[in-house]
Amino acid sequence: MKRLEKFFNMKMIRNRIIAVQLGVIIPAVILLGVMIYGMTSAMLIKTNSESYLKVLESADIILSHYLDSYRDIARNVLADPVLQNDLTISSNSRSGGRRIEERLFVDLDNAMEKYIMGFSGARSIYLYDSRGRLFYLDDSGQGRSAADAADYGVISTTPWFKKAAAQKGYEGFAGRNVITGNREQFSCIKLLKNLDTQDVIGMMILNFDKAALKEVFPSYRPEQGAYAVVEQQEDGGYDVVLSSGAAMEEQEIARILVKGDPDYHLSRYGSSEMDWELVHLVQNRNLLSEAGKIQGIIMNGLAITIVLLLVLTVLLCNRITKPLYQLRDDIVRVGEGERCLETDFPDDEIGAIGQEFSRMVNEKLTLADQVTRVELKNKEAELELLQSNINPHFLYNTLDSLYWMAILHEAEDVAELTKALSDVFKIALSKGEKFIPIQKELDFVRSYLYIQNIRFEGKIHVDIQADESLMGYKVIKLLLQPFVENAVYHGLEPKLGSGTVVIKVYREQDFLCFEVADDGVGMDVDASLSKGYALRNSLERIRLVYGDDAKVEFKSSPGQGVQVKISLRVGVKE
Repeated sequence: MKRLEKFFNMKMIRNRIIAVQLGVIIPAVILLGVMIYGMTSAMLIKTNSESYLKVLESADIILSHYLDSYRDIARNVLADPVLQNDLTISSNSRSGGRRIEERLFVDLDNAMEKYIMGFSGARSIYLYDSRGRLFYLDDSGQGRSAADAADYGVISTTPWFKKAAAQKGYEGFAGRNVITGNREQFSCIKLLKNLDTQDVIGMMILNFDKAALKEVFPSYRPEQGAYAVVEQQEDGGYDVVLSSGAAMEEQEIARILVKGDPDYHLSRYGSSEMDWELVHLVQNRNLLSEAGKIQGIIMNGLAITIVLLLVLTVLLCNRITKPLYQLRDDIVRVGEGERCLETDFPDDEIGAIGQEFSRMVNEKLTLADQVTRVELKNKEAELELLQSNINPHFLYNTLDSLYWMAILHEAEDVAELTKALSDVFKIALSKGEKFIPIQKELDFVRSYLYIQNIRFEGKIHVDIQADESLMGYKVIKLLLQPFVENAVYHGLEPKLGSGTVVIKVYREQDFLCFEVADDGVGMDVDASLSKGYALRNSLERIRLVYGDDAKVEFKSSPGQGVQVKISLRVGVKE
């Protein structure tokens, strides 16, 4: 949560840049995706609509071919001499009844049998003479019942009969068996005329199975919708003549054609030879299924694009603001005492500021070091001047006199103390020399600790472990004394009972190593370095004399004492 609050902190330049970038780019990318999806959907609808219309056009050609073959059958029946003769006789006959005379009925039955048996899909023939008397031939087993129901007075009032009569001999089609009402069949209706006199001799109804028309439409696939041939009724409704599959019930197709449905896409094609209409219905979700896939691709592309933009924006902002953070860290480091800045800034406007700051700080720090060195040399010069004003021989002779007087009075402890003090003065003065052998430095420490042990009544134990081969190397004088003094006053003095100071001298590769350790009460190293003037000056003195190669390391823990390790590059051997 805190990270989120920090990230959305608009006071930060980085977050402002990210917010502006994303606030502009993300809406633009989303808008582009919506536009692409809309254009793709519209293009798919247009392409599919054109494709469906092409299929409907092809289906109309195939359907017309089939219907032409049924017209040929009707015309062959009309041209049959038996039919022409018998219907002419029957039309001129004055006999009553609903059916053609028995003799003519048998004659027509024999003649018409070949049309029922000889043509695939033909199921029945119904013939009316001009007076409305009926002949029928039906292999479905429903002929008698159908004939009883097919009263000429009734059917002559039907729309399909009137329409067929109005066509004056041209064949018409109905989408069902107009006699039995069987929806699995369709009817071809033709007004019959005498070929010689052109007098009307009757009406013919041929009924065929719709299964014969199954090749009109492509193979049914639910996701591609349904094809259908429909016939409009007088009441404005539609009757489905033929359907490609069971995707939708015929009543549902008729309903959608009349009332419409926003969930469906409708394509329509009017037949060139009849009142039938070819239609195609498909659900929009299926029509746009490919658009859905494209939408998924677009959404994934948008998500990936937004993520990439976010990552690139963050990386760009980090690249822009990184030099600022580096500059801030350099300022903090300088405030904490860093002596040299070596930050690598990029070659841009912000980087130029950082480079200029580093150059300025380094120049200032170099100048400060030079001033410090000059001041240190001045102090050393003052010390040397003070030392030169002291007559070493007078001091040595005085201490020597005190030593022998203590011997004469048998005050051995005073004699030893006087001798130790004399050794301390001799090594500290060293005839004005700045560097002394390690052996003399250790002698100085022994004398110093001897004097301190007199004060502390022998509670300080000393353990010096030195490599004899290193005793001739020279080091700056009074190198170890400040650290030994720190061990005595801050480590052993507060401790109850006795304590030990261990001094080690050894070599590690190209470095001379000195260790000063005590088993006192320990100390806070950072606090001691910040408050201890003498110790801090000693560290500065080592750094100024031996440079950045010199290392001084402190280790301490409460109750475990302090360990100091001084590493100096190997110098001159005496």
